[in-house]
Amino acid sequence: MQEIMVGDRKSRDIKKVSPMHNIKNIERPILLMRGEIDQSIFNVNVEPLRYTNDFVKKMKKRNKEIEYIVIEDEGENFRLVKSRLLYLESLEKFFAKHLGATLEVENIRHEVN
Repeated sequence: MQEIMVGDRKSRDIKKVSPMHNIKNIERPILLMRGEIDQSIFNVNVEPLRYTNDFVKKMKKRNKEIEYIVIEDEGENFRLVKSRLLYLESLEKFFAKHLGATLEVENIRHEVN
């Protein structure tokens, strides 16, 4: 599936679509959320969060706006209710800040509890 979305990892074309290699072209704020134990880009020689941390550092070095949240006890998908609520709350704040939009996260929280 990943090959269909971004191309063959071994191909040089991956750099054309990789955010890490195109930071200079990023013009909009980014909200980046990931699970602390996400192994989806795991390489046996590299700490799992390293790629994401490197991307965030490079974004900040170029004064690009990025909000970065690591969710404890989660992998690639947010399974826990508390994680999904954090995800929705973070989206709400991000959209409110950048688009003036709001969600009804507080109503969702009451329904879950």
